[in-house]
Amino acid sequence: MRKQLGFYANMMVVAAAEEAVRRVIPVYVINLARSPERRAFMAQNLARAGVAPEFVAAVDGRACRAPTKGLSRAETALILSHRKAWRRLLRSAEDFAVVLE
Repeated sequence: MRKQLGFYANMMVVAAAEEAVRRVIPVYVINLARSPERRAFMAQNLARAGVAPEFVAAVDGRACRAPTKGLSRAETALILSHRKAWRRLLRSAEDFAVVLE
């Protein structure tokens, strides 16, 4: 009986670990195409922490039209870039995510 309980306890631990792996919080990293060195830096440091990020192509403020509603081009690009990350989250099955720049 004791041996059986140990087996079931181990099975519960394995099941809990598998569930934890499935429920890893997605990490989105917003990065400008013209900044490959920043992307490499983020990828390297996140990999050291055991994090597998998804990169989101940032909207470049230099390519934005004239600012609207009192926002600068950089602010407009920032909002649009974050919106891309939010939309990616909404298309996923996840309830939340981490967004980094």
